[in-house]
Amino acid sequence: RSLLIYMSLRTRLAFLYTAIVGGILLLFGTAIYIIVSVALVNQIDATLLRATREIIQTTRIESSNSGDMQVVILPPLDFSTDVFAQVWGRENNLQAQSPNLSGFGSPLDPAGLLSGEAVFHNVTIGTAQLRVITVPLMLSGRWIASLQVASSLAFVFATQRVLLAVLIVGAVVSMAFANFAGWLST
Repeated sequence: RSLLIYMSLRTRLAFLYTAIVGGILLLFGTAIYIIVSVALVNQIDATLLRATREIIQTTRIESSNSGDMQVVILPPLDFSTDVFAQVWGRENNLQAQSPNLSGFGSPLDPAGLLSGEAVFHNVTIGTAQLRVITVPLMLSGRWIASLQVASSLAFVFATQRVLLAVLIVGAVVSMAFANFAGWLST
C-alpha cells in the first residue's frame, strides 16, 4: 500500500507546500545563477575587448629585415595583474607580451591561434582558469600576427560558489518554513 494513504491530510498538505516552494525556488535559483554567471562573463569580455582595442590602436608595427611586417612592441599599458597580453607572429613565434607574463613563453590559447578570426575561449593554464580573446592583427589586408588578451576567471568562479551556497541555504530555510507553515495551517 502507498505511504500517502497512511499520512494525515495535514502531513500531505505540508509536503505539498514544501514541494511547491522547492520547485519555485529551484526554477528561480537556476535562473538567477545563469543570469549572474552570464553577466560576469560578459563583463570580462567587455574588459578584454576594451584592452584589445587599446592595444591595437597603440601597437607599433615595423618592417623586419626580410621585408615582412611584424609587431615589435606592445604599448606601455597599465596592465592589472588579471589582464595579460601576447602577440604571436605568423610562424607562431612570441613577438611581445605584457610584463606580468615574464617568463611565460607559451600561447595563452593555442587553439585560438589557429582560428584566423576573433574568438573567445576559456582555457586552463596550470591552476589558472582564463578567458582569452584571440584577434588577428591585419595590415593592408594581410594577417601579420595574432593578439591574445586574457583575464582570470577566478572572480567568476568565486562568485558562483558563494551564490550557489546562498541559494541552497535560502532554499533549505524557505522549504523548512513552508513545511512548518503548511503543518500549522491545516
